[in-house]
Amino acid sequence: MKEKLKAIIAEIKKIDVNNIDDEANLLDDIGLGSLDVVSLMFKIEEEFDMEVDFDSFQYEYLSSLSKLVAYLEGSTPTVVNII
Repeated sequence: MKEKLKAIIAEIKKIDVNNIDDEANLLDDIGLGSLDVVSLMFKIEEEFDMEVDFDSFQYEYLSSLSKLVAYLEGSTPTVVNII
């Protein structure tokens, strides 16, 4: 799943898949904007034949590829807020 997600993100951002680190913040480091996130969610639903629950989805899941994978695989990742 992780490699397919990297490919989807690379396609959306038009970057090399090797530039996507597992712990990179998808918003800050990769530069996903709000429209990119919507596109990503639709592509995830299509590619993995699943429905993303927008009611439970939190932007914190985009703080790393690993957290997004954990969310999609059904385990809620630990979200840590640093103040």
